[in-house]
Amino acid sequence: NQYIAPRNETEEKLASIWQEVLGIERIGVTDSFFELGGHSLSVAQVINRTHKQFGKTITIKLFFANPTIEKLSKELQDSEYIAIPKAPESESYPLTASQRRLWIMSQLEGGSLAYNMPGAVSLKGSIDTDKFEESFKLLLQRHEILRTYFKADNEGDIRQYIIPAEQLDFKISSEDFSFAENQQEAIAKYIEERNHEAFDLEQAPLIRSSLLKLKEQEYVFFLSMHHIIGDGWSMELLVSEAVEAYNRLMQGKKVDFPELGIQYKDYAVWLNGALHQAKHQASEAYWLNQFEGELPVLDLPSFKTRPLVQTYNGANISHHFSQAFLEELKAFSKAQDVTLFMTLMAGINTLLH
Repeated sequence: NQYIAPRNETEEKLASIWQEVLGIERIGVTDSFFELGGHSLSVAQVINRTHKQFGKTITIKLFFANPTIEKLSKELQDSEYIAIPKAPESESYPLTASQRRLWIMSQLEGGSLAYNMPGAVSLKGSIDTDKFEESFKLLLQRHEILRTYFKADNEGDIRQYIIPAEQLDFKISSEDFSFAENQQEAIAKYIEERNHEAFDLEQAPLIRSSLLKLKEQEYVFFLSMHHIIGDGWSMELLVSEAVEAYNRLMQGKKVDFPELGIQYKDYAVWLNGALHQAKHQASEAYWLNQFEGELPVLDLPSFKTRPLVQTYNGANISHHFSQAFLEELKAFSKAQDVTLFMTLMAGINTLLH
């Protein structure tokens, strides 16, 4: 689209938020958030940051109907922003609902491995392994969730505990594959084997990593963490912060990331308190009513009998659609005020039913 610059302070601030969230240098006030690559998760980021900066907010439904800065600026509604407070220091802290769910699933046979999250990144250049490990230790010091473990307290309630950074035993293992035959196969096998090592949720850190040498000035950085302490978004942040910290160390500069306002434990304490508020109890009552009675079960036909014990075995199939078909999907999604993901998900649900 033709670029139209922000025309007032509100539009300038919104453009700055969009540019930071989407990673785009210049965004005009008539550019569509979703055509720029935005999705539901990034919508939530924009709404939260807008609420914090403006003291104004907008519903997700209204955002989808008004996905440009020009329209969005006119729909903002006053709403007092209340920051999540720091939790009082304690020996342990409660779990969030998602953490509790993951903890329960991890107690089932094979369940722990199902929530190992692997990631691998190519790195090019000469790497000082000691400095690289030091940069990662700085991240473990910065993010308490990376030093968190989970166990039952004296009353039998599962709680999260945080190990002081100086007591944490963390090493990045170094492996040299520069002389390996069938190098790619050997690395793939190594990563698969490492990712099939179960985490003990009662032992921190619930994260492991390796630096694999392919040849001079070429490496693969492998990272695996349990889903109870992070997600795909966390993985991206960790890798980018690790590289930034390493570069600063190599340049002889101080690694001085801004201090985090809150840690995950603070969010967990705040969330458990918020769930007892009237508006959340009303929401809970609504959903219990929605799902009361017998729930429909999707009975998929299959030529194989499901095993008695869930195994988590699976596979994936890749398929490339034509550019022309992709453009049709995008146009349809835009006409319906939904993201491409939502259109594709509707198609899958239709197929399954």
